[in-house]
Amino acid sequence: MSVRNFLSLNKKLIETLYYKCIKWKIIANIKNKQHIRIAFMMASEAMWKYDDLYKYLNNDPRFIPFIVPSPFPNQSSNLMYEYDKIIKFCNEKNYNYILSLNNNGLPQISAKEINADIVIYTQPYNRGQKEWRINKFWTNSLFIYTPYGTNIEKENRFYNSLLQNISYIQFYPNIYISRLVNKHIFFKSKHIYTSGDDSFHKYQPHEINTDEWKQHKLSLKRIIWAPHHSIMKNDSLQYSTFLEYANFMLEIAKKFIGKVQFIIKPHPLLLSKLHIIWGYEKTTKYFKQWEFGENTQIVWGKYDIIFRNSDGIIHDSSGFTSDYLFTGNPALFIDNGMVESHLNEYGRKCFNLHYKAHNKSDITNFITEVIINRIDPLKIKRDEFMAQLNNETKYNSIGEFMYETIKHTLS
Repeated sequence: MSVRNFLSLNKKLIETLYYKCIKWKIIANIKNKQHIRIAFMMASEAMWKYDDLYKYLNNDPRFIPFIVPSPFPNQSSNLMYEYDKIIKFCNEKNYNYILSLNNNGLPQISAKEINADIVIYTQPYNRGQKEWRINKFWTNSLFIYTPYGTNIEKENRFYNSLLQNISYIQFYPNIYISRLVNKHIFFKSKHIYTSGDDSFHKYQPHEINTDEWKQHKLSLKRIIWAPHHSIMKNDSLQYSTFLEYANFMLEIAKKFIGKVQFIIKPHPLLLSKLHIIWGYEKTTKYFKQWEFGENTQIVWGKYDIIFRNSDGIIHDSSGFTSDYLFTGNPALFIDNGMVESHLNEYGRKCFNLHYKAHNKSDITNFITEVIINRIDPLKIKRDEFMAQLNNETKYNSIGEFMYETIKHTLS
């Protein structure tokens, strides 16, 4: 049964069992604790957005934050590879973490053994490892939710999920999304906050600025191609244009050698789906062309640094429709005609600040005119919209705002 049907059929059950019998006992118990254990269920390095929050929690002796590496079983054909990437990421960041999977990719620690007072998922979908799903935690733990990306779709399922209905504290990046949650969610909550968007800080030049782009003798323009994963016939969203433009994007990269440098930043779920459609050999061969091309490369993980040092993006990704605008740079959406009808108010505003491509010539023209020749008529409108959103940011750091809110709510 889908989560949506579960919610529809069991609204009264959740209200009676969870809200009246369980939730308030957990809250009272946590408020009386000297040390609060907070488990971040980390599904993917690329979707991690809690650096600042983790730092603030870790510096407060009342909180004990830690990571549970928990990649989704359907996320990759090589689950242990994804798991090892998360472990490496945690080591580099000096994060506390637990060894959660055995050599067969199966959980070796239960929800009870994790012993979390608060659980934070990096994805809202209740379809990860069965041992770590919501129902395994909800008799002993509270939930805090914030989306890893900004939802631009209007469908109810993005604002009325099981996790959103039972989360004690929720954070959303702007007032448009907060309104939609308050409109659609079954169980209204006073702990739904508009925190602002940390992208204002994340994608701006830093004093100490690292650079993940390949270094060239010539000063080349830098363009990201970020294809969405929705290439399967049964995908709930049908935004992807990858299968149509995959070979063309390699051709266009060769055409602009000496002028443009390209990074392909695929959605984390694209690889496993290509293994099904193309097979492992064809998929590997394709991405090796990106990895070893003269002016091309691949980035699978976090993307804030490549965003920060880019000149533009070409994509069909719902999340990046909002995210990339914070760089201030021009963006091209490859539009297959299936996108606009799904968009909410905020999504339409972001979508309308993109140039659109409906064919290969539109992509070539964007690269030539907007990126190379710097003819960018949408720049003024982008800047005005970003200034409006920036007024909603309550703290210099969104992590600081989240930390202060959690601390106050649990006091």
